[in-house]
Amino acid sequence: MTFKKVKVGRGEVFKYDFPAGFQARWIRFKSNEDCNATAWLEHK
Repeated sequence: MTFKKVKVGRGEVFKYDFPAGFQARWIRFKSNEDCNATAWLEHK
């Protein structure tokens, strides 16, 4: 099940705030091409 797809270009930063009450047990970040990428999650 895909929740959200986004395109992030080279050098761009993407920030997303999940809706209040959103629940998930796992998360996956994928790229459609070779790259070096970092994904940071902050849980409050």
